[in-house]
Amino acid sequence: MNKKIILGLMIAIGLTGCMGDEIKQKNITEKVVMKKEAKLSTMYLKQISIISGRLDGMNQAIVQGLGETLDTARLAREMAENAMALAEKNQILLEELKGSKSASAGNDGGEGNEEEAQEDDF
Repeated sequence: MNKKIILGLMIAIGLTGCMGDEIKQKNITEKVVMKKEAKLSTMYLKQISIISGRLDGMNQAIVQGLGETLDTARLAREMAENAMALAEKNQILLEELKGSKSASAGNDGGEGNEEEAQEDDF
């Protein structure tokens, strides 16, 4: 019976020893995997940070460009409004000149026709 107990203990010790090595190896493997995962996470975070910075720069450039485009459009609209106001004033002045020439042509007689002919050529 002593032999059976000794044999049982030896088998138990052998199995425990084998399992101990397996557990140690498993722990080492897990540590290596965790280190590599941490390294990859750090690399990916760095890349994401770089990409994020580039996108922020692009967004700022787009906003600045749109702001400048709006300023240019505003200036163009103001210039067009000023040109229209000037054209209206010129139209009024032209009509006044035509009206005064018509009145002076009726008073002067033949001289007004000569001036109108010269202005028509002009």
